[in-house]
Amino acid sequence: MKTNGVKRHYEDDIISCLGSKPIKMITGFRRTGKSFISQMIAQRSVKDKRYEQQNILYLNFEDFRLSTIESAAKIYEIFQLFKIEIAKPEKMLLIFDEIQNIKDWDAFIRTLYEMEDNIEIIITGSNSELLSSEISSKLAGRFITFFIYPFSFKEFLLYNQMTVHDDIDLLRKQEQLKRFFHQYVIFGGLPEIFSITSEDAKKSYLMGIISKVILDDIVKRFSIKHPHMVEKILHYIILNTGNLTAFSRIANYLKNQHISVSQDTIIQYVQYIIKTYALFEIQKFDWKQQRIFETKKNTMPLTQV
Repeated sequence: MKTNGVKRHYEDDIISCLGSKPIKMITGFRRTGKSFISQMIAQRSVKDKRYEQQNILYLNFEDFRLSTIESAAKIYEIFQLFKIEIAKPEKMLLIFDEIQNIKDWDAFIRTLYEMEDNIEIIITGSNSELLSSEISSKLAGRFITFFIYPFSFKEFLLYNQMTVHDDIDLLRKQEQLKRFFHQYVIFGGLPEIFSITSEDAKKSYLMGIISKVILDDIVKRFSIKHPHMVEKILHYIILNTGNLTAFSRIANYLKNQHISVSQDTIIQYVQYIIKTYALFEIQKFDWKQQRIFETKKNTMPLTQV
């Protein structure tokens, strides 16, 4: 994933923590650049002579060449082979990309963390499986989390080689900045979309990601029997971005489309969507504490945060 020379602050944040014992967890929404950042960290580690190149193991579990690896035991075999046959007897950097899809991955990571002294571990994942209460209990006190957001508008401008030096420069470039802002608001900050020129193609790309999130991160993970209902709920929330969202209104919206569902089910489905990082829930403030817990919520799609 190319970022057109845009260096993101996450890279320095993670590099600054290298050398410490805790596991580094890189997480966030799909296609925000987690894999690219982990690869850049590996490259910089070699360049800065933190690690020998042959002492870095990088495994991307979305690579079809690793599709036969379905269990933590298989990963452990690869690690042992790497340790014995490839790496020097020095400290090793282990990067496991999209590891959340591997059965018992957390037990494997904990075992490495507890049993191997000469390693540093970085893991990435695209949903909150990496942050669930079950995982947190197994790896409690053993990890540092880095959440990767889509490009900010500032990063988007840097990608397009647009800089503003002063107020006069701002006035001079005002129309161009408005055009860039319009593009950013409509299509968001996922870096791969920047190189797509056709608006229809951009929409198709975003719909593909949404479908992937619904099918893989929600339907499969939570065993949802009615995927279309999740899609309808997400569609409603996106159309009402920035507004207070009443679950009763979502229920009425679905009822008008001849879909009968309880408000409790809607609340549960919205929580599933939030767990994929597709939405963020904005907590309301009120001097009267009981009003904070009302069922009306304010939500924002990730690309507009």
